[in-house]
Amino acid sequence: MAEHPYIVLHPVGSVQLQDDLPTSVRANRGAILSRYWVGLTYYRSDGITLSMSPADDDLPTPTLTNRFLSFIYNPTRDMDVVYTEDGAYEIPPLKKTILEYVGRDDDILTQFMDHSQISSALKRANDFPAVVDVLERMFGRDF
Repeated sequence: MAEHPYIVLHPVGSVQLQDDLPTSVRANRGAILSRYWVGLTYYRSDGITLSMSPADDDLPTPTLTNRFLSFIYNPTRDMDVVYTEDGAYEIPPLKKTILEYVGRDDDILTQFMDHSQISSALKRANDFPAVVDVLERMFGRDF
């Protein structure tokens, strides 16, 4: 079973495994204007959730003009980030959220396992390493 200390979920339906928390991320202007980090939740292996936010206030303002201009001029930049501990989580709601995202997915999360296989495997997962194991198989990384 592979070890990943973080499961990362975003309300758009994104599910990821992450090994570390970088102090900076590369983001384009459109991503920064959309404030993509809002709702991004890191589930740590020790039972704590974290959220990420920019470390500085030197970000473009999400105005209509800036949004329009981001389609024309959309450079990437490194953005320093910080993480805040938000509190404890339980495994059953984590599994429920993952299944909800899988249910909304049309093909990205279900490339290597279908919804029923993922659901069945998650039902048997009772702790963080077991959920990570299911996600590893779901992503086609059967180490």
